[in-house]
Amino acid sequence: MMRNEEEECHGGKRRKLAPTTNGEGEETIGLLSHNVSSTNHLSSAQNLYTLGQKITHILRLVKLHFLKGRPERIFPLVKNHLLTTIIFLVPSFLHRTTTPSKLHSTSYLDGLRGVAAFFVFIHHSVIDWYPFLKYGYGSSADDHNIFQLPFIRLLYSGGAMVCIFFVISGFVLSKKGLMLSRNGEHQRLLDLLASSVFRRAMRLHIPTIISSFLSMLMVRLNWYEKRHWTPKRLGTFSEQWAHWWLHTQYILNPFQEIGGREIYWPPYNFHLWTIPMEVYGSMIVFISLLAFCKLPEILRIILLAGFTLYSLWSIGYWPVFLFLSGTTLAAIHVWETSPALPPQLAPATQGTSTLYLARFSSALPSYLEKSTPIN
Repeated sequence: MMRNEEEECHGGKRRKLAPTTNGEGEETIGLLSHNVSSTNHLSSAQNLYTLGQKITHILRLVKLHFLKGRPERIFPLVKNHLLTTIIFLVPSFLHRTTTPSKLHSTSYLDGLRGVAAFFVFIHHSVIDWYPFLKYGYGSSADDHNIFQLPFIRLLYSGGAMVCIFFVISGFVLSKKGLMLSRNGEHQRLLDLLASSVFRRAMRLHIPTIISSFLSMLMVRLNWYEKRHWTPKRLGTFSEQWAHWWLHTQYILNPFQEIGGREIYWPPYNFHLWTIPMEVYGSMIVFISLLAFCKLPEILRIILLAGFTLYSLWSIGYWPVFLFLSGTTLAAIHVWETSPALPPQLAPATQGTSTLYLARFSSALPSYLEKSTPIN
């Protein structure tokens, strides 16, 4: 649309500005092309005033251009974003879809993670209300409840489920990289590790920051019941914020010492104590894949198993032991499924006995496990 001729005042003189159009008949903004410094008869103050007027006029044109006809386009956009957010928050099993989900070679581990997460939920729901479940069956004269028996107590053994999480993480994080190493695709392996290192910390830390921040707000609103683990409510919001940010840095710091015997419990949502271990263990897995990528498969498995045992019995880093255990199992799995090897079946009795031993060990009580007759 062509603009009508406008008049502009410069030092008492009036002149007309010729209309400017582009090839499509739309107005183009050419006001800044005017050289303010060329008008030597104007003072510096007048030059600044004129430039300010032109900038204001340009901003007004830009505002009209971008807001013209936009309200009816903004509301559907906001509606779509809200709908997408609501759908994202709905549990996946409630979604109605006719398209089957794409299954991967490790999809079954997602189901195992879900079962373990459910057991952790039971653990946090019952232990505070039934503290006797922390003790094993027969550890004292009062501890003879049926739910304290081995195998049954596996249903609320949250600590064992955390260990399963770590082993699964080590397996899943390393399987694809081990397959690339087996096939000699070292460039793709390097790209995979670069992407994994960058994304892993973000995936773990962003939800952690949000969760702990909400916990801090709940402290300020006095929504916590007074317990020994309840975060302390400080005098002002700024003090609470500083306290929260200090402990958030403890969680985010990848260089803090994470020993196998001492666990850092964040005051805001102390269930996040596993996050630093997840980040630390993941980085150890990525470094191991990079270090052993060009070795023969058998030698890679031997070295991974050796470092796995060393991390537990020598330095006592049990989270690293669990992550490397998952990596070692993944290396064995990749080797056994290699096209160059004939299919082999392990004896069923060996698998069954190992399964029962693992279930029995996972059901060990939290306290006085050595004085329990059955355990």
